[in-house]
Parts: sequence; structure tokens; C-alpha cells
Amino acid sequence: MNPFTMIYQFIVDAFRFALDAFYGITGNYAMAIVLLTVLFNLLFTPMRIRTMRNTLMMRLLQPKIDSINKKYKDDKDRINKETMELWNKYNFNPLSGCAPSLLQFPLFIAILSVFRDINFPEGAASAFLWIPYIGEPESAFLGIAFGSLELKILPLLAGLASYIQTKFMGMSPTDKNSQMMMTMMPLMMIWICWSQPASLSIYWTTSQFVYALQQIIIQRLVKVEILPEDMIHEVGSK
Repeated sequence: MNPFTMIYQFIVDAFRFALDAFYGITGNYAMAIVLLTVLFNLLFTPMRIRTMRNTLMMRLLQPKIDSINKKYKDDKDRINKETMELWNKYNFNPLSGCAPSLLQFPLFIAILSVFRDINFPEGAASAFLWIPYIGEPESAFLGIAFGSLELKILPLLAGLASYIQTKFMGMSPTDKNSQMMMTMMPLMMIWICWSQPASLSIYWTTSQFVYALQQIIIQRLVKVEILPEDMIHEVGSK
């Protein structure tokens, strides 16, 4: 078994074990998913704090980097040298902020396999609000359908949660790639959750709302500064 398969299987087994443990506490798998997801996100808090520091630092350094690019536009080697010196000065790694995003999708795939394979017990143990059984895709909410398209609330909430979460990732509102991600990610999650067990929508919606709340709190607590010599102001800058 290769290392990636071993890590994947470890995540699957650990999540399944923890899910059963929380079910033993709550007596309901939906609530177990919610509580486990909250705990799961809290474990990522230190990494997300580092990511927020990275994002804020990049915002402060970007005008200086733009100035370097403009000043040495005909000398790529000098641009790279000056940029690296600036990053080293503040112990800044532009790739360090990518870790949570890179980890999120493999974790999602592993957890998806758990929800696909697990046989939730019938009855109250696997009911959630208006959903009688979270082991199957959500049926039409209150029987509402538009032709062959049923109204499903949880997948829509999953998409909304994804959109809100991307709003707190520090993406530039003028960057086309950022705007595309903010549009495509919610739509992709709606599409995935539409045909998957309701348990997946519960996990993803909870995860993204908790992530957004974390970001709000972290943004208020994390402060970064750069030296006056590296500050570039649009008006009157030289």
C-alpha cells in the first residue's frame, strides 16, 4: 500500500471512529456530524491563523512588489532578487497560505467516501429536521418541485455556505480568477450535494459556516505590520 493510500485510509477510519463516538454521545448521527465538524475545524485554527497572517502580509507588501516590478521591469533577475529579499525580510512564504485550501479537498473526498459507505440506522437516530433519513439524498422540500427539478434545501445551503466562506478567504474582488472561484465553487458544491447523501450536505454546510466564523474572529485578532520604508502610498509615492 502506497503512502497516499495509507493516509487516505487513516483519514477515513479516523473520521468513521470519531463519528461513531459522537453518535454515542448524542444518539443522533446528524448532530454527531455537526459536532464532529465543529471540532474538526477547530483543530485547523492554528493553520488558519497562519494563513490569515500570510494574506494580510501579502496585502501590505503587494504595493511594494508592484513598485519593484515597475522599477525593474526590464530586469527579471533583479525583480526576483528584490522580491525574495523583501519576503525574507518579513519571513514571508507566499505558498504557506495555500495549505488549508490544498488539504480541504482531499479531506472532503475521504469524508465523502465515509458518507457513501456508512449504513445509518433507520428512524430517529438518522433523522434531521425535515429530513427523515440522512443516508440518502434529500427529497423535495415539502414536496415542492418545478417540473422534474425538486426543491432541495441542504444542497442550496451548502452552496451558500461555500460562497460565504470564499468571501472570507481574502480574495481580490477585481481578480478574475478569484471571481471565477467564488462563482464556480458554490455551484460545484450544489451539484455534488444534490445527488449525494444528505449527511454530506450537513457536513459541508457546517464546515463552511464554521470556517467563515473563524475567519471573522481571526481577522479581528490578527495584526501584521511592515516597516515605513516598505510602505507605498498611491498619492505622493515615489
